Formats: sequence, C-alpha cells, structure tokens
Amino acid sequence: MKKETTLSVLKQIKINIDCIFELLQKQAIKPAEDTKEKYFKITDEAKLKTSEMLVEMKKSGIDFWTEWGNAIDVTFPIPKNQTTRYFSKHRETISVSNLNFGTLQKLNGMTLREYIIFFQKYFKEFGRYPDEKGWTVFSDALPSGFVADGGWRSGHRQVAFYWSSPCREYSLAGAREAIIPDNF
Repeated sequence: MKKETTLSVLKQIKINIDCIFELLQKQAIKPAEDTKEKYFKITDEAKLKTSEMLVEMKKSGIDFWTEWGNAIDVTFPIPKNQTTRYFSKHRETISVSNLNFGTLQKLNGMTLREYIIFFQKYFKEFGRYPDEKGWTVFSDALPSGFVADGGWRSGHRQVAFYWSSPCREYSLAGAREAIIPDNF
C-alpha cells in the first residue's frame, strides 16, 4: 500500500510540474501588444533639423527652452540614417553620477533628438510630462566633455534642454537606456 501512495503522490507532482512548465512557457513569449503597452517605438526619420523638431513640438502645445539657441542644429545634427529604438514608457532611468560620454555610450542611452520624440508621445498618451521630478541625461557627445540633459520645468511650463559638467551630482537624473527589440 505504501508503494501505491508514493506512486500517486509522484503522479500528482508530475502533473503540477507540467502545469507550471506550461505557464512559464506562455509567459516567456510576449505578444506584440504587450510590447506596445510597455515601450515607445522612437523613430528619428533623419529628415528634420533639431530646431525644426522643436518647432513641431511647440506646435503640438509643448513649449521648450534650450541652452544652445541657434547652435542646436550644429550640436545635434540630423543623423545620416533613420534610426528606430525602443524605450520604456515608465521612468526606468539608470541612475548615474560623475558622467562622461564614454559611460553614456556604453549605456546605449537616449539622444536629445529621441527625447523630443519621446516627450511628445509620452504627453499624448498620458496627458502629463515625463521627468516632472527629474532629468534625462542624453548620450550625445558635447564639446569639452560636457553632457546634455533635459526635463520638464514646471515653474516655466516648458521642457528645458541643458548642458552640464560631467562632475555635477545627478541625484534626480538618469539615462534612459534603449531596449533591443531582439529581447522582446
């Protein structure tokens, strides 16, 4: 009788293991809809100057300020090719301090041009601004080793784009890392 009890318990364990394995397999394959819910697809078509992208953003109702003024197109030129990358819709920045361009490049971080597109998509979907309580540090290379960053300035009701010393402490800032589509 003891053998029959052990055998029935083992059969039940196998059934449970099979059910768990099946559930894990279903969760491992994420449908495309799930990807759309968690990430923004950011495509820089490489057609507009950065200043023109900012004008388009302003036309959509989002005001801006930039430290570069008319030099923004020189500092952040049109890329040679169209790029498409994915970024989390939610604040999943990588906390960074004592930044430098090499660190930001290794993170595969968001560029200023991608942030302009991201900012508009975020506002359109959620009705509020990303980085209301923080800053995004961009992976763009700046002269003299400075880093570019941006975020919402609630007092001025505008998104602001700055450059900062890489030695500055970034307690409320982080880099937004691109998600590689092959990982979906």
